[in-house]
Amino acid sequence: MNIFSKTFKDYFFYLFKILVVGVLWLFCSLPLITVGPATAGYAYYMKQLTTSHDHRLIGYFKGVRLFFWKAFVLQWLLLIPTLVLLGNFFYFFQMDHFLLKAYAILCFYTFLGWILFSQSVFATLTYTASLKGTFFKRVQQIRQDFWRELLIIWPLTLVLLISLPTVIAFIFFTLPIHMLLMQHRLHD
Repeated sequence: MNIFSKTFKDYFFYLFKILVVGVLWLFCSLPLITVGPATAGYAYYMKQLTTSHDHRLIGYFKGVRLFFWKAFVLQWLLLIPTLVLLGNFFYFFQMDHFLLKAYAILCFYTFLGWILFSQSVFATLTYTASLKGTFFKRVQQIRQDFWRELLIIWPLTLVLLISLPTVIAFIFFTLPIHMLLMQHRLHD
């Protein structure tokens, strides 16, 4: 199913569904311990939306249930580098030396890239059966499309993440677009 070639009415129907699932993701992620399974459910819903014409919201909860434990383990594996990058950013940004501040800013942008990688790993999880296969497939995709991701997808997301008020735009605009692009690439 190619949702990009539908009518104007269908476009807004799918946009509404994606926004509703974004709100579900936000509410299910509020207890931070469930952010991994909630993201896997979001990725599974986007997969269903793009591959099997299924736009029912129950698909989100089915994805959470199907990938709960794998996504739960995956979120903790991805959390360690996240905490290290954020810790480095906060620690080195307080230093007076220019190079240490530059390193802190580098850590911050690496953190943002890591968040995008982490999110795409959950999308890849919906296509693979194992955690090991998920990481290997995602790294292989980055190798194949490195320049496209580096020059197109990540800067668009980074621009939206620069200021705090745009985090909402990230949840409701960039995250769905990134998930749709990932599902389209994984399906091909």
